[in-house]
Amino acid sequence: ADWELARRGLVINLACGDYVEACHPFLDADPLLDAATYVAAALAGFLSAGVRSSAYLPLPCSVALSNEPARLARAALVAFALPFFAGLVSNALFRRQQYLYRQNQQRLY
Repeated sequence: ADWELARRGLVINLACGDYVEACHPFLDADPLLDAATYVAAALAGFLSAGVRSSAYLPLPCSVALSNEPARLARAALVAFALPFFAGLVSNALFRRQQYLYRQNQQRLY
């Protein structure tokens, strides 16, 4: 089910430029990812201050039509990369926790 939801969010983001609504179920489930997303949004906003474009276009179109494409692309990369890597770390920590729990359960039996 998460794969389908994530795929749907990716398609929505690339086709419509509307990432925020697609990611809420994942943010509610993971405080680390939620925090990273807010920090990344603030940094991206800071990096793109004064750049004109549209939020309701697919990302490539939004960057191409911007008055400063390089700055907008850099801000978009920050907005993507920080939550992405936080998600990788969070998933790795969760898997590690599951592994340790299974090891502990095996010792008990």
